[in-house]
Parts: sequence; C-alpha cells; structure tokens
Amino acid sequence: MKLRFGSPGECGNERETLSHTWLERRLLDELKMDCEDWLNAAPNSPIPEVLAGIPLQIVKLTRFVDRMVEDFSPGHLVDQCPLAQLEGSTKQLLREALHTAYVASGVILPYQAALRLATEEFSKTAAKAETVWRTGDRERKAEFLSELEAKALALREALALPQGVILP
Repeated sequence: MKLRFGSPGECGNERETLSHTWLERRLLDELKMDCEDWLNAAPNSPIPEVLAGIPLQIVKLTRFVDRMVEDFSPGHLVDQCPLAQLEGSTKQLLREALHTAYVASGVILPYQAALRLATEEFSKTAAKAETVWRTGDRERKAEFLSELEAKALALREALALPQGVILP
C-alpha cells in the first residue's frame, strides 16, 4: 500500500524550487516568451542567462535524485506530532524500523529511476546549447529549443512525483 503524507521538508522545498521556480517560471516561460528573440540572435551572441545557468540546475537535480531514497523516507514522520513527543531512543527505533521497511519495499525506486532518466535526457540536450548558440543558425536553434522544451516538460512531469513521504 502506498500512502503519501505531507512534504518531506527540505526535499519538498528543493523540488518546489527546481520544478516551479526554475523549470516552470524561468526556463519554460522564457522558452515561450523569448524564443523569437533567441532565434534572431546573431552568431556568437551571448547565450541567454537562463540557458547558461542550466549546468548548475543539473547539479542540483542530480543531487536531489541521489538523495531521494533518504529524503522521502517515512522515518521523517517520527519527528512530527504526535510521535515527536516520544522518548529519543523510542523515536530512533521507530525511525530505523520505518526506514528499513521502506528501503526494502523499493517503492521509491521507480520514481527515482524516472527522474534520473529525465534529468539525463535533459542534460544531454542542454549540453548542446553552447555549440548551437555559436552557430547562430536559426534552424538549428529552433530544433534545439524545441528539443529542450520537450525534455524540460518531461523533467517537469518526473519532478511532480512522488508527493511527500511514501509509506511501504
């Protein structure tokens, strides 16, 4: 049985920043609003800031994916009310038991694999940005921006799941 409860603290905040603040409000919005200007940019013109910042965001995404098993663990629930009122050793025992069962269930692994794949695919496409930009070729830029948008949408979808701590 899979239950979703709450938001896993830092992990939920980080996902919100990556998904909504950066991916949705920056990259995807700018791809729509500035596409024509970008296509008309001269060869060797500076790469747009949002595209130049993608490598840093990929580092953050990769770190997020690598920590998913720990960050979505139901062991975090032990520190929330009313369990937070328990004695420290009891909380530790519960935290370990919940986390062990959760890891053994493998329930997070499909989500992690999907996000890892989406991140890798997005990264492969984004790696072409500098080369495509230097050419100044409108058609190549259009193909690149279209592919980047498709990979960004797939990444947004993969980032949407799971919603909070997962119980095995």
